[in-house]
Amino acid sequence: MKLYLNRYQPIIMNASDEVYFPYVDKTFYPREQIDDLRREEGIDEEELVRSYGKEQIDKWKKVQILLPFPIQACGRYSRESSFEYFLHMDGCRNKLESARVLILGCGGIGSHVAWNMAALGIGHVFLVDSDVVEESNLNRQLLYDTDDIGKSKEEVLGSKLKKINPNTKIYPIHQRVDCKEALEDLLVNTRPDVVVKSFDSPIYISRWLDEACEKLNCPYVCGIMNGTRQLLGPTYLGRGTARFSDFFYIDPDMEKVGGIAPSLSFELMEMAAGLSEEVFKLLTGYGNLNYKNRIIESENISNIKNVITTDLYDAKSARGRGDIFRNLLILVFIYWIGSIFLHTGGAALALTLLYALIASALISEEERSALLCANVFSLFCIGMNYFNQTVARHEPMNHPGDLLVQFTTVITVVSVLLLLFTAVEMLVWNGKKRIIRYMRGRGNGE
Repeated sequence: MKLYLNRYQPIIMNASDEVYFPYVDKTFYPREQIDDLRREEGIDEEELVRSYGKEQIDKWKKVQILLPFPIQACGRYSRESSFEYFLHMDGCRNKLESARVLILGCGGIGSHVAWNMAALGIGHVFLVDSDVVEESNLNRQLLYDTDDIGKSKEEVLGSKLKKINPNTKIYPIHQRVDCKEALEDLLVNTRPDVVVKSFDSPIYISRWLDEACEKLNCPYVCGIMNGTRQLLGPTYLGRGTARFSDFFYIDPDMEKVGGIAPSLSFELMEMAAGLSEEVFKLLTGYGNLNYKNRIIESENISNIKNVITTDLYDAKSARGRGDIFRNLLILVFIYWIGSIFLHTGGAALALTLLYALIASALISEEERSALLCANVFSLFCIGMNYFNQTVARHEPMNHPGDLLVQFTTVITVVSVLLLLFTAVEMLVWNGKKRIIRYMRGRGNGE
């Protein structure tokens, strides 16, 4: 078997012409040894054992200085593959090459995102815009130059991206998205795995995107400039995650008709990098999303940074407890009906527990909440069964498990009281935030 030097491992040389591998092996070796290993055609393992000894070769194999396959050091994705190697991101290349990304807007943000998509080797990139290149675009929009002024942005950008990476299929689409139906048709025709929204006009397009992506179950990432501030997020993953319209009220009767928007090239590059990173994580399934259920607001010049959340998604635990409280009320009703018509606590208990299992799986949005639902439901059922046997029927409890039942009854009562408290807390908190948001909207003329 032939062995090859792992070219993903950096090699450091000191003043004595000795080398070592800083990530995995701090032992210094004569440079001639490593130069011998760097042969492109590989070296038979038997030959290496004769030269360096079996113990040394086994060590190099264990720490992956030597690999049973070659690594292309000069390929298009060699640096990207090295990154994936160190983070154990297996299968990334296949996922990226089969991915479909729809970019709405080829301006300051969209043009940079499009370059990142081509650089990553995304399989299919759809570029949507209806504007032409203007001189004012050249200070912040990537790949456009003076020869492109007056030409369609998506066509110019698409032709240059094809030269950067011929492996990425580019689809320029000259279209102004002026209604929700047009946006839905666009999503249906392109079938994207993720949408990048960088349009800022028409204003209501954010609401259209929310409704269209929710209807078609299509993820999106969003980034816009708000004056001199950057807004990155939210990342919408489907029902149960926050949409842009969950954060801001969007008036359908308002439209931008003039004004020069402030922007700086490095700010737009930074925003595009953040969106591209989010797209990469979504497509490959690796890493933690930065903008799920939140928007990051920042301004580079004054170093302002805020995290914007929405009352619908900022308190997961409160939402989960609210679900439990609602389901507990349903459980009380089911148990009461079952006791009346079935005339037996056991049958009512079975019916209630069956509902608990179904409700905890289907109603709660978070797995943690579902687990909590099931536990509280079980305690509630045990407590109700204890009440039915000892209080309603006045039956003595002589079974060895009676003490456990009494103990869990106390826990049930405490749990119900806590749930009542947290439910009221959640209602008051959400009501307060809605009032504040309404008043802010009135102050802004919304």
